[in-house]
Amino acid sequence: MKTDAVDAYQLCELYYKEEFEDHNQRGIELLNLRHLTRQYDSLTQMYVQVKLQFQAVLDQVFPDYRGIFGDLYSKVSLLLLKEFATPKGMLTAGEQLNFFLKYPLGA
Repeated sequence: MKTDAVDAYQLCELYYKEEFEDHNQRGIELLNLRHLTRQYDSLTQMYVQVKLQFQAVLDQVFPDYRGIFGDLYSKVSLLLLKEFATPKGMLTAGEQLNFFLKYPLGA
């Protein structure tokens, strides 16, 4: 919605009524907080992007992996992927995989 006419009217009204307010300089704390908030937002967006990319690659390498764990990013799930990086590696692991699932490393 264009507001050029409304903006022009408000500027004229302000000029003719001379109801000016002092401009307050923003404090350094406010500027730092704004910068920190922008960094947090940027990191959050990067985190979401990385998770989406991880899911896309995982769907290509392990098409049915999502159904195995309730939380794809749980410690056990990520350790399992770290230990057995391919489906073939999981299939040939045999007893080692069973042991790992009972007693995950680092969990």
